[in-house]
Amino acid sequence: QEAGAAPPAPAPKHERLLPQLRGTFGNRAFWMLIGILLCHTLGMGCLNALGIYANKYLLERQAEDLVALLSPIAVAALVGMPLAVPLANRLGAAMAIRLGLGVQALGLFLLWLAMVKLPALLIPAGALAGLSTGALTLWLMGAVLDLCKSEGDPVPKGVYLGIYYAVQKLGQSAGGLLASGGLALIGIGSGTPSTPELRLDLAVLTLIGPFAPLLLGFWLALRMPWPRPPSSPPDSAPLSADASTRP
Repeated sequence: QEAGAAPPAPAPKHERLLPQLRGTFGNRAFWMLIGILLCHTLGMGCLNALGIYANKYLLERQAEDLVALLSPIAVAALVGMPLAVPLANRLGAAMAIRLGLGVQALGLFLLWLAMVKLPALLIPAGALAGLSTGALTLWLMGAVLDLCKSEGDPVPKGVYLGIYYAVQKLGQSAGGLLASGGLALIGIGSGTPSTPELRLDLAVLTLIGPFAPLLLGFWLALRMPWPRPPSSPPDSAPLSADASTRP
């Protein structure tokens, strides 16, 4: 008797994973978000790799003084993380990420200006770049989680987050490789003597290397189709004709 037949067995895990991966690879919003993450980590990885050379040739300081260049960024990043949540709640993920990328680009430009001309800007510029870096870390992660929940997406969070963390590490490593290639191109190595031409080349590399990926990330953030998180209708504002028909 067919009425008493057992329900069909669920598909094996590997058979369920392939459609999930196809769904992930076909999600344009997710890949644009990953592109923003890659640009962000690429720029910061490049800056970290160039820091030791900027400290020696542009700031003309000793190696032990490198902490004065990088510490404000690291400390401010820790401060920026708890500030990220209330800002994202007020601005929304899309505006928060655009703002974070813009502030980070401004901070890196001021940091470059401090290294080549105005050392007094070193700490405030590093703090500005660090605050935006810490906030962007949480905002980008939150955008991935929002994407998982939007439109009933059947792909598990683990698939998205696994790609997210892999790209985060890839961007940091690729930023170091980008900096190494630029240093080799302008002829800086261990023990290279300082010359005006070398300092000029390094100043250009220190500006373009971290700054260009952030500009690309900002452009992606402007073009990305951001998912709309579910929201409850406001109590005081009148509902539009469309909104009043929603369940």
